[in-house]
Amino acid sequence: MPKVELHGIYNIRAPEPCYIVEATFHAEEKKLDLSEVTYTVKVGGRKTEQAPFEEHYLSPDGKSILGDFEYEWDHPDIWSRPVRLAFLMHFLKEGTSISTPCGDISISKIGKRPERLKRIKYVSPY
Repeated sequence: MPKVELHGIYNIRAPEPCYIVEATFHAEEKKLDLSEVTYTVKVGGRKTEQAPFEEHYLSPDGKSILGDFEYEWDHPDIWSRPVRLAFLMHFLKEGTSISTPCGDISISKIGKRPERLKRIKYVSPY
């Protein structure tokens, strides 16, 4: 059964509130379509749906960054095992959740970005 394991949600410096989400996806050999990972929130009184951007593939222990979104193109077999990802999302709030095909990610605590993820920089998706 597909499942998702959250490792942490961390602040990242950006013009708008933005966060790094680090999670392992157990997609059972099916490629995860990141457009199906969504977060719905009201911003300025309007409902908006956020999706991941600037994804980075991590080693299984999370200690090293294997590559950015292009890494998957050169490693099509990556989804044959659990995949640890770090990606950016805007406007996350504690007490809410991110919807994924592998289960929801509950946002319970937003912490300080660990040193091992310092290479990840904010790049505007707009």
